[in-house]
Amino acid sequence: MNLIQKTNNKFSIFLFSAMFSLMLPLVCAAQGKIAFSSNRNGNYEIYKMNPDGSNQVNLTNNAAFDFEPSMNGHGSRIAFSSYRDLNLEIYAMNADGTNQIRLTNNPASDFEPAFSRDGSKIAFVSNRNGNYEIYSMNSNGTGQIRLTNNPAIDRNPVFSPDGNKIAFVSYRDGNYEIYSMNADGTNQVNLTNEPTSDIDPSFSPVGGKIAFASNRDGGLEIYKMDTNGANVDRLTFNSEYDAQPSFSPDGSKIAYTSSFYSSYPETEILTMDADGGNQERATFAGLNGEINDTPSWGSKPRDFSLLTLSDLLSPDSEPNRAVAGSYVAIDFRLEGFRGDNVYSSAPTSQQVNCLNNATLGSAEPINRTQPNVIYYTGLEYYSTTWITQSNWRGTCRIVNLHLGDGSVRPIRFQF
Repeated sequence: MNLIQKTNNKFSIFLFSAMFSLMLPLVCAAQGKIAFSSNRNGNYEIYKMNPDGSNQVNLTNNAAFDFEPSMNGHGSRIAFSSYRDLNLEIYAMNADGTNQIRLTNNPASDFEPAFSRDGSKIAFVSNRNGNYEIYSMNSNGTGQIRLTNNPAIDRNPVFSPDGNKIAFVSYRDGNYEIYSMNADGTNQVNLTNEPTSDIDPSFSPVGGKIAFASNRDGGLEIYKMDTNGANVDRLTFNSEYDAQPSFSPDGSKIAYTSSFYSSYPETEILTMDADGGNQERATFAGLNGEINDTPSWGSKPRDFSLLTLSDLLSPDSEPNRAVAGSYVAIDFRLEGFRGDNVYSSAPTSQQVNCLNNATLGSAEPINRTQPNVIYYTGLEYYSTTWITQSNWRGTCRIVNLHLGDGSVRPIRFQF
């Protein structure tokens, strides 16, 4: 394995943070699901499991190799690479393995997909123009554009939490280094500058950090740095192989690939705290040639029967708790697809008294990662991602969704 390989208006509202798991009933920090690749059944397939390794499920079940999964921040969709068309293409599916669709159709190799956290974009690698470059496309495969144009190899793209940046790996300096660029390909900047290999970047949802793998100290290990490349910290100390880090949805944990319990190339999925502590094993392959790798940690999609509008609005109910400064996804259903323009006007938010819900100040449009609501086909829900402010800590707010039928749906938050 190469160092760079990785392989009703009846209206129900469900909320979770694209950067933090909100403290709603049945949800706690660092939960969600981890998608990963495994060859345990003789060929590579995409699996999903709980962070502790329980409930491992094969999602793809295809005779061809399926690998390199990437979950969107909502945990509702998984993009992956597949050989099922006799060359590498990008596919996507629901988090339960249903609705598998092909997104690229090119005689060249398209691989290493990476969902943006809001699920609207996928970055990927292709050699369709004769060299490995970074591309991006809409989550349905449309709008494919080239982002890098360099004679060296560019690979391993990953979106920043707000979707405005992409970190990637390039060989343009004569060895693998980590770069960042704007999501449109402009402003490409070198973040690491080592004579060894720095690969596998992963943005933390919080705190302005990037985890990555490097062999700067001999073996391949997991490190963490600021998003500008400063303040590098080593997180793992293993004589063989630690790579492919993926942050948990709340940023408190990192899943990664390791040969600590085996002998490379046999690898397992482990998790650890974001500071490197509490390293725990999630897969148990043994020394039988089994490879478990390329973990991708996403939020657990909500069971749409857990919360209803009345649960959120009842006077004696607890408000939805969010972390000030996080990205909060507000998801809702309208009995199927009602078109892209379901709002009569932009959603608004307003500060309220935490004790009696009395309004404080005036309502204002919420700051969103996308100007329009996103509809997730197959899962049949809409989503708006709300960018909250760090100075809201200790306050309460109500978000009002202004729908096309004239109704206004308020949702209460405490920060």
